Amino acid sequence: MSWRTHNGYQVIRMTGPAFACYLVQKDDMSILIDTSRKFFRKQLLSGLKNQGINTLKYLILTHAHFDHCENAAILKEQKGAVVIAHHLTTSMLESGTNEMIRGSVMATKPITDLFKHHIPAMFRYKPVHPDIIVPDAGYDLSSERLNIRILCTPGHTPGSISIIIDDEIALVGDLMTGFFPGIIFPHFADEPERIYDSWNKLLETTCSIFLPAHGFAIRRKTIESAARTKK
Repeated sequence: MSWRTHNGYQVIRMTGPAFACYLVQKDDMSILIDTSRKFFRKQLLSGLKNQGINTLKYLILTHAHFDHCENAAILKEQKGAVVIAHHLTTSMLESGTNEMIRGSVMATKPITDLFKHHIPAMFRYKPVHPDIIVPDAGYDLSSERLNIRILCTPGHTPGSISIIIDDEIALVGDLMTGFFPGIIFPHFADEPERIYDSWNKLLETTCSIFLPAHGFAIRRKTIESAARTKK
């Protein structure tokens, strides 16, 4: 599945909606957002080959959980990608460990509370060194003549970021999920109280399509409605 902006940026979902990563293309420039799970590596590499991509300009990691980073090191090695990540994720990426994973809804909170000391160790991945560190103020790729910017959107994790493409499409990692109509609050969040603030930060952009790492595309009206439910 793919989306295109008015200036010709194409966003392609490279793996399935359960564990999605996205390819952003403009002319001869290719950027990958997240890397999905290790068992999707063959599918991902095959998809890049089918797109005629031998090199990646950037690999942007929305946060340091295993299901987003397991293929990061090999993609940096094989595709020459410059890795971009938030400053709070650097130590975890370099050690191949996870940010805290906490359930935020009734179904997931008891599980993570019970196994909170085991989950990070269970899902280690090959370490990767970030080349560009995103500060809390965000990061802008306009110096590369790209209408792409990175916003810091904590909540799922303190180091979560979202990528704004051409002010039309936002790639939001795990800041929201898109499996069930109208229900977008993430099942896991280290700082759930910050989710709504980050949603409102995204609503300050002119984006109309929001692409989560888990689930399907979410429209702006859905986020506006969900943001109003904060008590």
